Amino acid sequence: MLSSMGNAFTFPLQTLIFANVAKVSLKSLGLPLWQADGLPSYSVFGDDIIVDGRAFRRVCQLLERCGFIVNQTKSFNEGPFRESCGGDYFKGHDTRGVYLKKDLRQHANSYAAFNRLVRWSVRYGIAIPNILECIFRSAPFRPVPFDTGDTAGHHWPRGLLRNIKHAEGLDFYRALRPRQSFRRVVNALPNGLMLSILGGFAVPCRETENNSVGQSQVKVGVRQLDPSYYVSRESTPSWDWIPRAGLTIRDYTHVVSLVS
Repeated sequence: MLSSMGNAFTFPLQTLIFANVAKVSLKSLGLPLWQADGLPSYSVFGDDIIVDGRAFRRVCQLLERCGFIVNQTKSFNEGPFRESCGGDYFKGHDTRGVYLKKDLRQHANSYAAFNRLVRWSVRYGIAIPNILECIFRSAPFRPVPFDTGDTAGHHWPRGLLRNIKHAEGLDFYRALRPRQSFRRVVNALPNGLMLSILGGFAVPCRETENNSVGQSQVKVGVRQLDPSYYVSRESTPSWDWIPRAGLTIRDYTHVVSLVS
């Protein structure tokens, strides 16, 4: 076991190894590495591999020869269904549903569920006003711009809002933000701490009284499975800008107006 899951080194390493397996498999079968439309004949992201169907068996055989175990229950080469990187595709159309696995009594989870279901409704043109209204009423109304995280509040079109403070080209709002948790670490600069500093996940902190050796310390952010939240006052110059391609403010307005 060279690298465990959760280690930031694992995904890049998997990508390099599996991409070479896919490339070698295609070349050994005399298949082109590029398609006529200019797209590659294979794509790899971590442990997720997409390859020309004609090379499917060769890729599986080579992976097993290299000591890997192919999950046949999640590998698809027959029929119209495919799965990749969190998407379920039937005849090329993404049919992945919205999974609600967290307690909706927590406001952040309610906001996330509402925003994800609205996106689903907009993307597929399927109206689900009763479900959306039920989830909408499970948390206080908190309108936020579309480029905020799903847990920040309700993604809401600017045109449906009245009492929004506006000054100097900015709209002001209050968003729900996760409270960051930190751990103090003596700055001996091991590799992991150095990467945290370079990545911007560490901040300097004052020396403490029990730091008798006089070493400086840093605070490193810690991932939380169930974070606490606070309300943050923020502003934006582009409330209705939608970062996800293919979704328009007109479609969003139609969907959420059925709820409000």
